[in-house]
Amino acid sequence: MFPILVAASIHYTTVVAMFSPTLLPFGPKTQITKEAYDQLDTGMSLTAVEKILGGPAGDYGPGKGEIIDSGFSTSIGDAVRHDPKVERRRWLAGDFGVTVCFDEDGRVKGMGTENVYRPYDMLTQLVYQKLGIIKKKPYPAGSINELRSLLGLSDR
Repeated sequence: MFPILVAASIHYTTVVAMFSPTLLPFGPKTQITKEAYDQLDTGMSLTAVEKILGGPAGDYGPGKGEIIDSGFSTSIGDAVRHDPKVERRRWLAGDFGVTVCFDEDGRVKGMGTENVYRPYDMLTQLVYQKLGIIKKKPYPAGSINELRSLLGLSDR
């Protein structure tokens, strides 16, 4: 009888560990914030930027983020944004994003912030969406993303 109780206890612990995090917002804690962005400056190296933002460029979730297109440029100037000699990297977390453009020497040439759309905030919302219980969150009103979605041109 003792081995059965141990097995049941282990199984229960595994189930609780698997499902408890789904009740909370998920994704790693990051330093991708407005406060961290304010510490960035032109001329910085990629290593310095990664130290401030807490890691390499990427999408830190939850889920796959999409830049909200308002039809206006962000704070990165068009000259920097469209310069073929710059390398653009993005850090996304939650509904906030940072884009940094690096020159040929690997130094920050320009940077800006982005608003990020996420179809869900918690894993339970994703599951409910996949099961058809709830719909995906709509794009923000007035965004180019919303217009594309309404016209059936969206990739989501």
